[in-house]
Parts: sequence; C-alpha cells; structure tokens
Amino acid sequence: MNWHTLRTQGGLPRHVTANRERGSRARSHLAKARERERRLLARRSRERNRRRTRGAALEPKSGRRRGAWLLGGLAFGLIAAWISSESLWTSWGPKLGPIESIAVQGQAQLSPAEIAEATGVVRGSPLAKVNSGAIEARLSALPWIETADVLALPPSTLLIRVQERSPRARLSAPSASESIRLVDASGTPFEGIAPEGSDWPVIRASEPLESNQSHPALRQALDLLDLLEASEWIALTPSEDSIVLEIPRAGESEGWIIHGRSQVILGRGDLSQRLDRLQKLMAAGLAGTQDEASPLRIDLRFDGQAVLAEIQSSAAKGENG
Repeated sequence: MNWHTLRTQGGLPRHVTANRERGSRARSHLAKARERERRLLARRSRERNRRRTRGAALEPKSGRRRGAWLLGGLAFGLIAAWISSESLWTSWGPKLGPIESIAVQGQAQLSPAEIAEATGVVRGSPLAKVNSGAIEARLSALPWIETADVLALPPSTLLIRVQERSPRARLSAPSASESIRLVDASGTPFEGIAPEGSDWPVIRASEPLESNQSHPALRQALDLLDLLEASEWIALTPSEDSIVLEIPRAGESEGWIIHGRSQVILGRGDLSQRLDRLQKLMAAGLAGTQDEASPLRIDLRFDGQAVLAEIQSSAAKGENG
C-alpha cells in the first residue's frame, strides 16, 4: 500500500499525525507568547505615559515648594542670627572696656598726637560706644588726610589707620594774598605746608580753584609735568627756585607756558611734538643754559619751528626808555 492509498482511505501513519499535532501546539504557543508580549508592551507604554503626565503636572509645584522651603529657611536663619548676634557677642566675645590708648598708623606728615587730638575721643570713654563714622569724617576733614579707618581693638585700644595725600606740585593762587597750596596726584589742591627741602614744581592758575576737589586743569598740568620730567626739564629750573607751569588763560592763544631759565610758550592742543623740539633745543644748548639775567623766550606754537627772542629785564627796559 502506497502513500496515496493511505491518504484516500483516511488513514495516516502515526508519525505524520504526531508531527502535525506538535506543529499545531507550537503555533498555538507562539501565538499566545506574542499576545502576552503585545499586552506587556502596551502596559509599559501606558505606565510611561501616566508617569510623564503626572511629572509634568507635579514638577512646578514641587519646585516652587522646594524654593519656598529654602527661602523660608534662609530668612529664618538670618533673623535668628540678627537677633542673637549682639547677645552672643556680649556673652562670648571679648569685653570692650574704657579707652586707654589710641594707636595711629600710616601717618608721615602729621604726628600721632595731632591725629589723636583730631578724633575728638577722650581717654576713658567706653570703647563699645565709639562712633567710627563720625571719627572718620573728622579725620578726613584734615587737609593731609585722604582716607581714614577706625577700629576698636579689645580690650581698650582705638586703632586709627590713615592714608595721607601724596603731593606732586604746589599751586600758586592768582591773588598774592592767598597762600600757596599743595596738589596731590589726583589734581586736588589742599591746604598744607610743604616740608623743608621739597622742590615740587609750581602750577600757576589764573582763576580760583576750590580746595579738596579734583580739577581737570590740574590733572592735565600734572601730566604735562610728567612729560617735562621725562624730557629732563631740570635744565630749565632756576638755580634758586622751582620751575613754574602756567595754566592756559581763557581767551589767550599762548596756552601752556613754562617759566624757568627760559620762558617756553607751548600753546594748546597736542604738545608732544613741541616737547620734542624743546628737548632738542636743550640738547643743543639753546635752552636753559643762558644767563638767568637775560632769559630767552622760546615760542613753539608754530609747526616745525622754534622762535627764540631775548627777554629784556625791567632795568634794561628803563635804560632803553
């Protein structure tokens, strides 16, 4: 009996039937596994969506809540520190007794006694009740003092730290009745007596300039003096006096004028090229080497030129008249 006969008669070999059953069961298991996997993936997707939606709704509230807690804690800590700082310092900090000594640092022109007297503090006063701001204001009113700091050192010392002004020049007032003042590096004139042996140059102003405030004209004058110093202007300095730099007068074309062994007219505007010409004249012995009784007038206002003329003294003018 062949295979075709068995098939038509409805009978199959056992191994064929067994294989078909195994294949059917395998397909059924595979379908169930795929269904379980599909359901698992769908459930995971729904959970992710729920978490994402819940996080988007809760995150701003939780962030604001955390910020509020942080700010509240910080404010509470600051208030508690402010309330308890004085009592803690009183209980555990060093005791401040009456003032027994006043220490001064940074002074050069003024004596420690002058600065201590200017504070207005009386020895024996309570150190804890010292008004540092008021003392610093009184010290800053002194002409030589630029800045002042006051510090209470337990148990009984008041420390004064000052920074004095650094004079760069003297200021000649337009009126002979006014005293000569000093000018610091910021272009601020102040009342002060030049120390013995100082040879600061003199700045001559044609208009009154207020003390204790900076002036642009004085700052420009100091810059010009620095340039002159770099050009060895010492050759122009009179033997028994200091060089004088005159600030330009309003409405006059002569501009900046140097008074010394020679009178040098620089004019206004950019002075660098004119100072170069002045340096060449000094190197050639044509400026600053002549007799002081007959000084030269050197006019450098014209481009590439230097006009030299002898200045007659008042006695010579009288003889000629």
